[in-house]
Amino acid sequence: LPGSDMVVLLTYQRLVVFRRAKPDEAGMTVGAAGSSAEMGSATGAIGISAANASKAHVEWEQEIRSLHSIQLEATGISLKLPATAEGYVPPGPFIPIADPQSRRWFYDRIKEAVKALSDHRKEVG
Repeated sequence: LPGSDMVVLLTYQRLVVFRRAKPDEAGMTVGAAGSSAEMGSATGAIGISAANASKAHVEWEQEIRSLHSIQLEATGISLKLPATAEGYVPPGPFIPIADPQSRRWFYDRIKEAVKALSDHRKEVG
């Protein structure tokens, strides 16, 4: 994410957040599409140099199918995890995205992944 040590990877199965191991030593190159660090399309993809990716660590990983809900908020996207046996729905990770267009774009990609998984389940089951 621009101006951050955080990189979010979305697949049709998982959401994974990576952070720089030690900000002053990792030397990770992160930038928004259109910058010199670009490694994606002009849709707002974030690039990370392959040489420095090994210096990042996984902060959290969540399967798409186990999300309770996703919510678009004023400063990012919040994820809710499945309810506990007592009915409590714990707060999940928060993905901060300041730019409204980028925030909406990424939220729509998460919704797309959820829908694709749901459609696949209907086909199989």
